[in-house]
Amino acid sequence: HGSGNDAWEKFLYNFITFPPVKVDFFTFQATSDNYEEVEMAMQTSPLLEGRYGNLDLAAYKSLNFYEKNSAEFDPVEFEKQRSKGFSPSIMNFGAMTAKGRNLQDAKVRGGTAKFILKTTSPCTNPAQPPEDPTFGCQGDHGRLYWH
Repeated sequence: HGSGNDAWEKFLYNFITFPPVKVDFFTFQATSDNYEEVEMAMQTSPLLEGRYGNLDLAAYKSLNFYEKNSAEFDPVEFEKQRSKGFSPSIMNFGAMTAKGRNLQDAKVRGGTAKFILKTTSPCTNPAQPPEDPTFGCQGDHGRLYWH
């Protein structure tokens, strides 16, 4: 768990201000010989033109979400929160995106591959009946329900 209300406020703020982005590339740092322990970074760019379904992405431009989303990032505090073990899959996904924005900063660690793979793996155990098919998408059954 995070440390006090400040950690939760930052966590929530990052989700609210998540900008529309395109993935430019991934990097894999040679931090281990074990592929599951390799640290990853995901470099993204703002995507502020065109449409995504019914959304006009240009409408997000004036909100400056890309800048706001990382404005309060503190690599030392992030590592403290990450080390507490709160939701390792999500924290490591966050570390992957943080490293993507700070590729040259040695203080920023990337996300650990095994947790990112767990976060992004498809759900193999959707609940039956399908009123809430995401119910079974937990543990080692994947996180994403593709429908």
